[in-house]
Amino acid sequence: MFQKQAEAYLNDVDDRFPIYLKNNCISSLKTKIEKEYFFDKNSKYIIFIDGLDELDYSLVNKIIDEVTFLEELWENCYFVLTTRPMSLISNNNIKQLPVLKEDEIVEIIECISGKEYASIIGFKLDKDIKEAIERPFFCILFALCIKDNCNNFIFDRNRMIDYLVNKSIAKLSIQREKIYEQIIRLSIIFIDKKLGKIHLSELGSDFDIDNLLKSGLIYKEDGEYLYFPLSIIPQWLSAEGLRIKYKNIDEIVKSEEQIIKWRYPLSILFGKITYDESKVIFGKVVSKYPGVASIIIRDGIKTTRQSELPTAIECGKMLQECMKIWIEGLGNLAYIIAPFRYGKIADLGVDIDGIGISVSWNRKSYNEDIKAFDGKELLFWGGNIRSHVPIAQSIWPWVDTLEYLSNNLKEMIKQKPLLLEDGILLDEYIWGLSCRLTNRGSLYDDVISISEIEEYRKYSYATNFYINHTVIDMKFYFHEIDKLINRGQTFISAPWPKHDIPYKGNGGWVWDPYSDQRILEKTVFIYENAIKEYLRIMEKWFPLVKENLSLYNLIPVKLNGDIHISRENAYHGGPTMNWNFEVLQKGESSYVNFRLDDINNRRNESMENYSKVWKKLRVIRREKSEWIRSLSGSNILDIFGEKPVTNLVFNWLESDLKYIGWIK
Repeated sequence: MFQKQAEAYLNDVDDRFPIYLKNNCISSLKTKIEKEYFFDKNSKYIIFIDGLDELDYSLVNKIIDEVTFLEELWENCYFVLTTRPMSLISNNNIKQLPVLKEDEIVEIIECISGKEYASIIGFKLDKDIKEAIERPFFCILFALCIKDNCNNFIFDRNRMIDYLVNKSIAKLSIQREKIYEQIIRLSIIFIDKKLGKIHLSELGSDFDIDNLLKSGLIYKEDGEYLYFPLSIIPQWLSAEGLRIKYKNIDEIVKSEEQIIKWRYPLSILFGKITYDESKVIFGKVVSKYPGVASIIIRDGIKTTRQSELPTAIECGKMLQECMKIWIEGLGNLAYIIAPFRYGKIADLGVDIDGIGISVSWNRKSYNEDIKAFDGKELLFWGGNIRSHVPIAQSIWPWVDTLEYLSNNLKEMIKQKPLLLEDGILLDEYIWGLSCRLTNRGSLYDDVISISEIEEYRKYSYATNFYINHTVIDMKFYFHEIDKLINRGQTFISAPWPKHDIPYKGNGGWVWDPYSDQRILEKTVFIYENAIKEYLRIMEKWFPLVKENLSLYNLIPVKLNGDIHISRENAYHGGPTMNWNFEVLQKGESSYVNFRLDDINNRRNESMENYSKVWKKLRVIRREKSEWIRSLSGSNILDIFGEKPVTNLVFNWLESDLKYIGWIK
């Protein structure tokens, strides 16, 4: 892309000057660009930043956040960031680079191998072959294999990497096995150093440096540092080192820092190991770090299954084993999203049809039985059925059980259930039901007389009462209403500051009945309570997963916000807010710092505070900065409706869970 842009610029086709930056050379984007490239903000630029996937998670987010600011600051500057697919990157500006077209694959194969494509493979490119070599790197490896007159074509990406390594050390004749082992050991050191250069003094005397360099896989810098120019090589080989126990999985799972270093090798290994190996290796990751395990699964290589599955009972046993380990890692959350009650897993029905599987967890029976079904019998088993073709890799039961839990979690977030039976989330829940029972709209925020609700007391025994498209647990609802009555209350009040300007009849905007000061007051109330409720939900329901969630690791925070209100431009004059999180020391209490402000002033101030906020984060939350992403943003101020605190809490929760792959 950089070369094409340079050519277009030199030929006066595109007036944007191209700049190429490698991620490991960047500290401050703004400083580097301004000092090293004679930057002129009135000129046009397109800046390519390569290799985000080789950085710590926290640095990835820092670069993305800084680019977002710089695109606003430098209106004539356009940024392109490149990376392998990463589950932690999820925004609307992601563009998937197209895979190679069939004619491009043919051209690469013929160019490198020197042979006619049709005489090698035939006239039609098989779908599974194409999937294996549709990326340029693997297509080149495939072509090199053909050039070397391999009798058996390599279509497995794991074997392609092995082929590259073996080809590189083949010229070393008698020392191949020794050098191969040393490259694996060197790869492990490289991963442990976060892909940093390795000083020669860190290696034992048994390392054959000269032959390692002759392989072409490893380079020397400044006469005393070794490094891999292609990071995918040590990541792939360290995965193999973990498999053959040059590195013990117990060393990796002993700390979060270690497991983050090994996230890519683990993703690679995940697609290579047998199911029995996965129970030993991956099972330890799932039980201790379920928030990391989901990332490893999402980032792993998966291919289409062609071979038939084992028997229904065998498949059921594997699914059951994986589910038990997920439950161990999920803690209390398992009671909400897993087929788990009374300390046992629900009975499992399985139907196998060649390469396909249908599964149903019977959530009415918890005896941990596994039953094989044939055809339509599973329809009457008693649970929802999921039918699909699993991935080819033998670790498919881990993927399938994660998908089951992930779908349930996604549905839970969508429904926004009452997870805490006290606090403002409960107040909003009762208020919302009261509005429905009395036919008030969702924007109503005054008071409701309890006497208006008494006509429904005759249904107080019902746990599934249906009214106005809503299912209500009337038994629980009237239990809460009776608490209010016992305290001497005769009215139910909206749980947040209400409007302070009289309604002017029908029509108008939802913010019209609120003065600017009341909007500020209500916003402060909602966000302060949302932070408290989010934290309480984390502590109760996400005991281990919370350690990998962005907002949880930011808290305690000072949430700064500049609210802009213009009542002159109809819809576009609605309240908006620019915000940023500022981390506080552990032990302090979170609070919000909102103000009414001019939209132009707040942008300038955000620019000035940007570097200071990130530096403070790296100092105060260094051990958790891997998980913290955007510290700032802007949005429409959505503080109206019957459940603004609930909506905000669950939006934060959904965003955090998507970031680590627990929700797609």
